[in-house]
Amino acid sequence: MYACTIADPRIADVLLREIQPGDLLRVTGIVVQPDDPMAPARFTVDALEVLEAAPATSSS
Repeated sequence: MYACTIADPRIADVLLREIQPGDLLRVTGIVVQPDDPMAPARFTVDALEVLEAAPATSSS
């Protein structure tokens, strides 16, 4: 798991409103490791693509 920032606020909107658990995603961006080896890496998201939507669940 990475701490991340998003280059385009529309990506955050898609993540919050449209992505469902189980969706297969392609997330591209840049990973940067800080100079301090104990600090977590940071990931800047540049693009998000849904490769395959999760199967729909049936509600009874």
